[in-house]
Amino acid sequence: MLRSLVQCIPLRKILTDLNQGKSTEKQATCIRYKRKRAMYVKPLVDSVVVVFPVHFEDENDATLAVNFLQHFAETKRTQQNLANSPSCAYHLNPPLEVQEGMRSDSTALSGDDKANGGYMSFSLFSRHVNTADKVDSVAWKMCTFYSFISYHIKASKGHIQSRMRTKADDWLDVLAKAKAAPPKKQPKTIRLQG
Repeated sequence: MLRSLVQCIPLRKILTDLNQGKSTEKQATCIRYKRKRAMYVKPLVDSVVVVFPVHFEDENDATLAVNFLQHFAETKRTQQNLANSPSCAYHLNPPLEVQEGMRSDSTALSGDDKANGGYMSFSLFSRHVNTADKVDSVAWKMCTFYSFISYHIKASKGHIQSRMRTKADDWLDVLAKAKAAPPKKQPKTIRLQG
């Protein structure tokens, strides 16, 4: 937790500048918040764009992440009660705002331009960070976003595997009941003539 707080300091500074109206358009910068994880932050005059390249070692996790993030972005568009939340978008390719930063920033991670889980971007405006508490809250949520995704991917895998086990057990029960009973032997009767 302390590491996340310390590694969020550059993002917190950018969000504070946005809150105070000091934000200026700059090139996207890479903020590493874990050993193999980074986010790209593009300050604009009236907003800040935060982009997460989503990498997973396991291709199954990457497939679940793509599905999860697509629904995550779609939920923002379809739910009325989320109208005031930051806009988010899911991209299969790096968003244009950060492509140059991925190529030119010396702190950028190799492979971030080819994320197998896609890219999640958030657009933060001054209304999202208009108090110091909101700045801290947004910075914390952005710095722990990958952990949020990982948790939900693991929970989804567990749920899917549990349902698969239950379904397999149900099919085994059906097969056990469907086994044909061995044919009953007809008792041999002897007829007497006469």
